[in-house]
Amino acid sequence: MSIPHESYTVLARKWRPPTFAQVIGQEHVTTTLQNAITQGRLGQGYLFIGTRGVGKTTIARILAKALNCLSTAEPTPTPCDTCANCVAIRDGTCLDVMEIDGASNRGIEEIRRLRDSVAIAPVSARYKVYIIDEVHMLTKEAFNALLKTLEEPPPHVKFFFATTEPHKIPATILSRVQKYELRRVAWDALVTYLDKVATAEGVTVERGALGVIARAGDGSVRDTLSVFDQVLALAAETITEAEVTALLGWTERETYFALHHALVAEDVAGALGIVQHVIERGRDPEQFLVGLLDFLRSMLVVQHVSSPETVLEETADSLRALRDAAQHYSQEQLLYSMDVLLETLPRLAATEAKQTALELALLKLLRARRRVSLDSMLERLHSLDGAAMTAPAVVREAPAAYQSARPAKPAAPAAPAASPRSEATLASSWKTLLAGLATADAKLHALIAPVTVADGGPGTLRVLVPHDAEMTWQALAQKKTRERLIAEISRHVSRPIALDIVREQPPTTATAPLTRDDLMQQAHQEPLVQKALEIFGGEITDVQA
Repeated sequence: MSIPHESYTVLARKWRPPTFAQVIGQEHVTTTLQNAITQGRLGQGYLFIGTRGVGKTTIARILAKALNCLSTAEPTPTPCDTCANCVAIRDGTCLDVMEIDGASNRGIEEIRRLRDSVAIAPVSARYKVYIIDEVHMLTKEAFNALLKTLEEPPPHVKFFFATTEPHKIPATILSRVQKYELRRVAWDALVTYLDKVATAEGVTVERGALGVIARAGDGSVRDTLSVFDQVLALAAETITEAEVTALLGWTERETYFALHHALVAEDVAGALGIVQHVIERGRDPEQFLVGLLDFLRSMLVVQHVSSPETVLEETADSLRALRDAAQHYSQEQLLYSMDVLLETLPRLAATEAKQTALELALLKLLRARRRVSLDSMLERLHSLDGAAMTAPAVVREAPAAYQSARPAKPAAPAAPAASPRSEATLASSWKTLLAGLATADAKLHALIAPVTVADGGPGTLRVLVPHDAEMTWQALAQKKTRERLIAEISRHVSRPIALDIVREQPPTTATAPLTRDDLMQQAHQEPLVQKALEIFGGEITDVQA
């Protein structure tokens, strides 16, 4: 049987809580008000603060019922909602409870009329109640006209104010009322509430669909019920998450997970194909980007919060999937990706080339997959530094014209320290070594012929390269040349050795400043820098003396 159109009541009105016990998510306010009624500690003015649809005027109406309910001789914390006064207040027909819209009745004349009516005794109720919604919209003159009456109202008068912007209310008004801040209703509380409403309305809705509706409500009970009203028009036997998502014009979570897999695989074609699919289905590009930003935020939360269900509006199955996905990203990658999306949002809103803007953002996210966190880079460089300290050769200038990432130190020997007598023979054996190299490796002999040597500590031979022996210096800066020289010396002295290769400076008091090209060349010759470039695949863009 069809329902006549005029008999239908929207859910936001039909499910408006009639008592304190039925208000959801605001127990900190309702409990305090009930205690005040029980203890007889009622103030003359109350200000309810909160975002839209969280129950400000609803609580004000229930409080008006509690003051005037006829089921008891005194105000009661549990109004019956069936007596004449309760019904009249609920239906908006009670002459003693007046609701005023502050936005449309904001001038001084309206407040003067209100002030004049205050002196008149209530018709049928114990108290005259003035509920002023959006009270911050009153003019300065109107607030001034209200001030005296609010400070010393007749015993039979109560003022209940509601606002979304308390900072616009004068301090003189704020100091004369009791303030109650209402919270956005938690997502899981809204899901539970929607499940109850769905059961009462005789419709079957998937849990995931309820979650999407609650997310669309954004903490507002009224907005959530308005969305649910829209969803019920689907008239399906079972309302699914996909249907609700499509109705709202949102992008399905499966699409974001598919995009995640494309990013992890560095699949450019796959990522761009997803954008194309989103555009072809008529999804709003900005909403898609906001959804992707929320998806990345969710992964960041599951990485770092032990109980993410207290922070995220996600089902248990969705949280498990997010944990699996988050394992593929570092914190640095997620933060960079979220920055990219936040920078893209205003550009997306301002451009006609929305698909191109989306594609550009995704290409940046793909590049983010190669980003290495600063902590990781420092850790790896530190390990390189430790490895370099035990390396068989150190190459440096004396004094150093280019400052390396660490002070050059003689490397520790690879074998136990030799006796003082064997150390003395390391430098003294140099001439014999050179003679042998002349026949064994003529090229290496020619390269090292200009150098002089000295003992550089336990197991270490210091090799001094003259400042004008550029070819020798360039050769010894190469790893292969150093390894050949170390092998020949170690074979000659029958034990492992280390080299400390030092380039001497010209014997002048004034040293010509190095050019940028000189510094760049020296930077490329630093073993530690070479290794860092090899690992991170980077390049040197600038150097400083």
